[in-house]
Amino acid sequence: MVRKKSGKYIYYICSTYKNSCGTHCCKNTINHKILNKILLKIVQDLISLLIYSKENLEKYKNLSCKKKKFLPFESSLKLNQKRLQEILFFKKSLYEDWKCNNISEEEYFNMKETYKKEEEKIRSIVLNIENQIQKENDTLFNTNFLLDDLIKYKNISTLYRELLVELVDEIIINSKKEIKIRFKIRDEYKVNRG
Repeated sequence: MVRKKSGKYIYYICSTYKNSCGTHCCKNTINHKILNKILLKIVQDLISLLIYSKENLEKYKNLSCKKKKFLPFESSLKLNQKRLQEILFFKKSLYEDWKCNNISEEEYFNMKETYKKEEEKIRSIVLNIENQIQKENDTLFNTNFLLDDLIKYKNISTLYRELLVELVDEIIINSKKEIKIRFKIRDEYKVNRG
């Protein structure tokens, strides 16, 4: 769409038509005020829908079905954390056993090295599980799709160019004056779920 002015009237004309000197498209035009009013209503509706979606996702975060999804991760995390505490306890008591001559120095250092390796392995497992839980949580509840920036336009009454540039990829108006708008944002749920 290309903005044109004819006297006191402002209108938009098909950019393909203008750039090709009328050989590739027909001269679709629309009045600036009409297009502005339609776009404003669509943008208001979109922002309301996104805010409503975010509110519902926030409510969903605490539902039991979400908790069921993380149950295997959390039970594995608890088991590994418990094992880690046991290893730390054994390492501490190992030193006491050596000092009390319950085990030899060689046994002490061998067992200490074994516990050290197991501790490192379990710490790595715990970290991976925590990262996996965080990744799943982020994927499931990613509501950052422009929403934080759009909230400032919640009660918008005038259309701003910066908002249109941020939201709209393309506006198509056919010869029947039907308007199709392709937004830059996408359905994050579909993107994250594949």
